[in-house]
Amino acid sequence: MRTNIGQFFNDLAFRAVSKYSGGPAKAAVGASGLQGMISGSSVANTVASGSFTIPIMKKVGFKPHVAAATEATASTGGQLMPPIMGAAAFIMAQNVAEVEYNRLIVIAIIPAGLYFLGALLSIHFEAKRNGLKVWIPLSFRPGDPCCSEWICCCRWW
Repeated sequence: MRTNIGQFFNDLAFRAVSKYSGGPAKAAVGASGLQGMISGSSVANTVASGSFTIPIMKKVGFKPHVAAATEATASTGGQLMPPIMGAAAFIMAQNVAEVEYNRLIVIAIIPAGLYFLGALLSIHFEAKRNGLKVWIPLSFRPGDPCCSEWICCCRWW
């Protein structure tokens, strides 16, 4: 059974941030955060979203090493996202016996959010410093039956 959840996360992230400067890089961060919630693996995140987002980041004007570093940073952050949180959560659950796993998930939301906020701010300032323009994929432009001001992924529903 194929769910195409990775493509759904990419589409969702692109629809949310494509109208802003540095949108493809911001979408890479969003997609990797969402995929990290499912996989908990930085390698899986890089494979799932990097093959799609790195070429788009380069097309928009990001330097190749910045595009690769952005994807690596975002995908590594996927390990911090609850509820899976990679191996770190299991190490914490083992060493901090008095704290339940559900509580660890709640506690991990703040550092994960700060990590991704830092990544988004770095991308934003890099895009502004280099004068990168807004890039909206053709399928997300006005007139598209699936396009609206709200995040809409109608082909999934």
